[in-house]
Formats: sequence, structure tokens, C-alpha cells
Amino acid sequence: MEGMEKKHVLVVIVVISAFSAMPMIVSAQGDPGAGCPSETKFHGTLHGGVYFEQKGWSQYGQMTQTFNVPQGDIKVARIYTGIWGGSPGKGGFFNITIQNAGGITKFPPPGAPHDMYKACDPCNRSTNCAPFQQCRCDALNASPGVGSCPSDICVDNLGWNQGLDRANVHDCIVGCGVHFISVNATPYITPGTNTITVMTKPCSGCCRGGWDGRIYLIALLVVYENSSMPELTYWINEGALYLEKGSDCDGPEDHLSASKYFNGTYGNCSVVKLWSLGWPHVINATVPPAYTKLNNCTLPVPDETQAYAGGYYDVMVKWNNISCECLNPTSNFLEYYDPNPYYERAFVEVLIAQAEKELDLEIKSIDFPKVMRPNRNYIITVNVTNSGKKKPAGPFNVSLEVVGGSYYEKKQVAGLNPGKSALVNFTVNLPEGCYEFIATADCDNDVKEDIEGNNQKEDWRQVGYYIVVESNSDFEELVDEGLAEKVGDTYYIQNLSITNCAGDGISIKNTNVPFVIRNCTVHDCGWAPAKSGRGIYIENVTNGRIEDNEVYNISLKGIKMVNSSHIIVDGNYVHDCSKYGIDIYPEWMPYPDCKYITVSNNTIVRCLYGIELLGFNCTIRDNIILNTTSWGGGEEGWGIYVAGNYSKIYNNTIAYSDSYGMYVDNDRPCLPTFWNCIFGNTFIDNNQRIPHSSQAYDSGINYWNSTVKLGYYNDTCGAACAHDNYIGNYWSDLACTDANNDGICDSSYSIDGGTMKDYAPLVQPWANYSRIMCGDVNCDDMITGADVTKVFNAMYGGSICSRWAADVNCDHIITGADVTKVFNAMYGGTLNCCEGCE
Repeated sequence: MEGMEKKHVLVVIVVISAFSAMPMIVSAQGDPGAGCPSETKFHGTLHGGVYFEQKGWSQYGQMTQTFNVPQGDIKVARIYTGIWGGSPGKGGFFNITIQNAGGITKFPPPGAPHDMYKACDPCNRSTNCAPFQQCRCDALNASPGVGSCPSDICVDNLGWNQGLDRANVHDCIVGCGVHFISVNATPYITPGTNTITVMTKPCSGCCRGGWDGRIYLIALLVVYENSSMPELTYWINEGALYLEKGSDCDGPEDHLSASKYFNGTYGNCSVVKLWSLGWPHVINATVPPAYTKLNNCTLPVPDETQAYAGGYYDVMVKWNNISCECLNPTSNFLEYYDPNPYYERAFVEVLIAQAEKELDLEIKSIDFPKVMRPNRNYIITVNVTNSGKKKPAGPFNVSLEVVGGSYYEKKQVAGLNPGKSALVNFTVNLPEGCYEFIATADCDNDVKEDIEGNNQKEDWRQVGYYIVVESNSDFEELVDEGLAEKVGDTYYIQNLSITNCAGDGISIKNTNVPFVIRNCTVHDCGWAPAKSGRGIYIENVTNGRIEDNEVYNISLKGIKMVNSSHIIVDGNYVHDCSKYGIDIYPEWMPYPDCKYITVSNNTIVRCLYGIELLGFNCTIRDNIILNTTSWGGGEEGWGIYVAGNYSKIYNNTIAYSDSYGMYVDNDRPCLPTFWNCIFGNTFIDNNQRIPHSSQAYDSGINYWNSTVKLGYYNDTCGAACAHDNYIGNYWSDLACTDANNDGICDSSYSIDGGTMKDYAPLVQPWANYSRIMCGDVNCDDMITGADVTKVFNAMYGGSICSRWAADVNCDHIITGADVTKVFNAMYGGTLNCCEGCE
């Protein structure tokens, strides 16, 4: 499973029309791995610069970002964006608008036959997508019936785009439905402010339905000429290198290596830079045994990594200090190897041979403390460097501005020699709030630099009472701050109101001491520009409880657990999250690492999924899940999503989902989904927006009713309505008859996706039934001497309300051993009625 913290992966891939004729082989273009061939699209030497920025993350329907392009004569301008399909074979519509001082430019242009491009994935997902890769690598220009391309290209995809600008707009698709869209915007981008908007809509005429539609980000790459600046040589390589392991979307083979060439000579060189963009995870292979090599040079960890979701999604990496000795005079070979890749892409890469800069001041980073509490002093450190090679900078000022915080301060750096850095500390004391921090080198323009447009860096931070725990000892710090208390050996975080515009509300990692998060309100997390966050995030943790909290308006997921076990999530109200309400997810897809998680008695409303379960031996029970919404109009919007084995999912109410009430996914061999026990759930009027023949989907082998006859009764008549029978689920769309009045329908209910059926559907929602207690053979909800007597009499034909409740050692007969065990149960003894898959 790829993706946006899920089984999905979103990718932006730049493609050219010639790709449709390029086979996936190792060639002079290199090895694309599981992706699409790459080539050097642009190359040249000039006096000037390269501007390459990415902004935004994971928005449905529309994303708008503003870019400030340096002054100069623009030679190349490329817009890159990506859209998450949701799974292979899906698609939708998109368009792109540029607004600047020159006016408004649209792709497609006004007056075109259609106002949006139709981007359908031609992979029909009958086996895997590898046979379709040729036509996926330029989906807007693929030729119907040529090679592996379907004759209809997903219901006349090409016909829809006929007459649109397909020479300057390309869509490449790799993996499980990640779109990489590139636009030649050279005639339209201008120096100064450029505002770019990407819009998406689902479509109904694609192979397997409408896409998820989330826009990953927007990136702008500009090469500009400015005679006052040093010389540089640039190479721009576009394509879709893709490393993956265990993703059957690309066939059974793993793809652990990929490579490309930057073709063309270079001029003067003082330092080499390599910038790479890809999503949802850029190739970042530098920790041995993984490696990245430029010719024969093994590159170190990147100087800069740009990421989202607390570093979960690396989307851009920059190496800014590569030796010129690593360059080849005519063609440069870049290769990647990662033995454990996490759906990693490199769609656009820029190689720069920079002639010697005499003096250039840059902000390398703004370094913040782990947390910032209101009305306290904190040190924020600005790292400024002179990346020039010849001239020292004389005295200059570095400023830090807090936008919205009435804070501005500048401090003098006495001087900075070539290649050296200085750390400038600012003491900041702010009231609670969300703030933009802007650091500027040479803020008073005292120094004449070779490049004047790269002196500033910005970032966002919350000042507030968000919680960050990274080890057991951090709980003690919370106690000292008054944000937690310790009772016995358990830490309690409770009765707090928490927001964090720049990240997670509560984050707990790497702990094994007991803790409880209780009665907190966690809201409005991760909405600052270029940020994202979860309400409550748990990673590599055991022994935790999350109970009776309200979590809402979260940019990613309400409550998320990764690589954790023995966690109880109970009684929470989670609503209005742009992704999932409660998420049990692996640290490395597609390998589940969560187990023994219990999610119970929660109410989840208006999230993309109510609950996502990718784990083993978990319990999902007694939750209410309402109005799950496919925000982008795709086919998601499921109440509960399930992948993994041996979990119990019962007594949940799932109503009014945009799509399936439950989606049990065994479509990927790398993540088998079998032997889950699903019964006693209530499905009401799901498929609100996307019609299906069933309210549930299951492509695996799972149980949709109990595997043994259980004791139950209808609440309206109690013991008089007691029965022993298999228990299934309630389906509001089933025309049910019940000839023997046992509360179980006479006909079965078919589940979409395979051959699964619910063989014992309920006549009424589960709220109208109760389970009989093991040993309670007179159905009075307690075990007394009366039950002992009745079990004894049952051996000789006496009446009881449930034979299941009397067989307390599960040997399928009622004997003296059962009498003894029921007697002992009055004094604390244990009972063992048959449970089946429960």
C-alpha cells in the first residue's frame, strides 16, 4: 500500500510526449526502476540563477500557492504538481491557472473544447500495472491500441483531451495511482509574484472510477539570466524514477535501484548542487547500505530535507556542497540504491555547476526549541552562511521577524569569511498563538553579494500547550510543567485544550510506561502553510489509553498509531478530519506492525475514513461512524477500512458513508487480509454518493457472521426472545424475512469484491439485541445459584434460555463439569463458552 499515510501514494511525475514510445529498459537514459524513463530536458550555461520551490501539502479539490521569482530574464519555467489517484485505474479532471502582473493564464486555455484535462490511469488492475507502464508514462498523449495501451484509454481519455494543449502539459502515473503532472510555463511566469492554482474533480468515465483527487503540492522551477550574477551550468532532468518493495501494483519484482543521466558539458565550477523533488516520498537513500552516487562520488546526507507531517513525507532534498571533482565533462550518471525503499520517487532533478561566487549570504536554517510555551523566553537560532569562495562579508545585520507577534529584532554579525557560518540567537517571548517566523540575512543591505535573492527563510510554529514526548523521561518534564500528573506508575495528560497549527497536538513516541490521555480537546492542528499534523499521534509505544477526548479540524488524521501495541482508544469524539478519524498504520508500508489495539465506544463524524485498520489481532467494537466523506470526490469515504489478519470488528454502527460502510482489502498480495471476524455491526444507508450493490467490500476470506452459534435475545422481550444462532450484521438495504422469529434473516447478504456473504443477517440493528452472558442460563444478567440449578436440570432435559450459555467449558455438551464451573463462577471462577472467531 502506497501513499498519503495510507495504502495510497501520491506522486508528481514530469513527463514528455516522447515517453509513450520509450520502453522500460536500462539505457542511455538510465534505469527507471519501477517508474518511467527520465531524460535531460534542459541544459545550458549562463550568468544567473535557478529558483526551485515547492509549497503546500495534500489538499482536496483546489490548492493555491504563491511564488516570488527573482529578477532576470526567464529562460525556463516549469510547474509541477501531483495528484493521488487512490488506486490503479482511477482518474479525474484537473486544470492549472497562473496569475501574475501579466494577467491570468489557464491550462486548458479559454475557448478550448473542455476546461479541464482528463487524467485516467490506463492500468485496468487485472493483474498489475507493469504491462501498462508504456502508456501510463504520458497518459494524456498515449495512443489507443498501441502496445499495451487499451483501445479506449479509459473511456475515450484521448478524445476528451483532443484539442487541448498536450504539448505543454503531461501526466505520468506510477505505482498504485500517483500522478505527476508537468507544465511548460516558460512564456507565462514573470519575475515577482506568481500565484498558481491547481483544481481537481473526479470523473465517472475512468476504468475503475473517480480518483481520490488530493493535490500533493505545487512546485515551480525557474532558470533566469542576470548578467550581474556568477556563471552556472544547469541540467534539468524529468521523469519518474521509482523505488519500491512489496508493491504488487508494479508486478512481483522489487525495484531497489534506479538511475539517470544528466547529458551535456559544463563551464566553470566551484561547487556542485543537486536538488531532487518527488512525492509522497522523494528518494533519500544515503544511510548505508543505501546510497546515492553521482558518478563515482557517494553523496552524504542531504544538506536540506523538506518534509511534511513531522518529517513523515520527504518531498525535496538538496545537496548544496558537492565537489566539482564529482562531475564528468560530458555526461553525469546519478544512481540510487535502497534495500528498503518507502515508495520513493524522483520526478524532477536539477544539477547545477556553480561558478565561483565571491560572496553570498544565505539563511541555512531557523532552529526552534522542541516546544514553545506562552509568555516564556525561548532561544531561536538563525544559521547564516557565506557560501561565497573569495570575499569575506563585513559587518551585517541578521533579523528575525515574527509576523503577527509584533516582534522584530536584528543583530549584528561582525563579519563572515568565505565558506563559514554564524549562529545568531534571538530571545523570543510570545503569547499563545500561531506565528510565521521570517529570518533575513543582511536585512539592511550593507553587503554587496553575488546573489541578492536568497537571503530569507520562513517557517511556522505554534506557541502553546501542545505535547511532545520522545522518551519515558519526557513525561516527568510534563509533570514539572503542570501539563501531566503521575499517579502510581501511570502518567495522566488530562483536561487540556490543545492546538498546534504547525504539527501534532499530542505526540508520544518511544515509551513503554503507562499513560492516559483523558478529557482533552485537541483541535485545529497542522493548518499552517506547508505544514500538516495529527490530533494525537502515537509511535513505538506500549501501555497507553486515549479516552474521552474531542479531536476535530485536523489536517491529517485525528488519532494515529504506528508500530504500537496494547493501546486502548475509548470514548473519543473525532470529527471533521481531512483524512481518517482513527488510524492504525504501519511504520513501513506494506508491513503492519500494530497489534493488540482496541478501538471502542468512539464517535467519528465527517472524516475521509472513520477507522483505518492495518494491523493484526486488533479489536474494533461499539463505535459509531457517521458521514464519512470522500472530500475530493473519489471512491473513498469508507466507514472502516481493514487490511491485515485476525482482528475482531463487532457491534459498530456505520451510517451514511459516501462509499462503502466497510472496505476489507485483500487486493494486494503483499498485504494479505484473512480471518477477520465481522459481526453484530449495523450498516445504515451507506453509499450515499457512490452507488454500490452492497454496503461492504471484501476481496479476502473473512467471517461476516459468527462462526459458532451464540446466545442472544431481543431487548424488547428479553429472555422470552432468547435464541442460540449465528449472528451476522444488520443491512438496511436487505429485504429480510424471518419465518421463525429468531431475529435472523432467512436469506444471506452478498458482499462486493469476491465471494463473501453474511449468512446470518440481523432483522434489526444490533442496538435492539443483547448478548447472553456465559453461564447466565436464566437470562437475568447475573450468575447465581438459580443458574447452577438450571444447568444441572438441563442435563436431564430441563429448560434454559441458552444452551450456549450453559456449555461453559465449550465441549459442546452439558455435563456435571459445566455445573461445577458455573457454581465456581459465583466465587470468581472462570467460564469458557464457545466464541468461534470472536
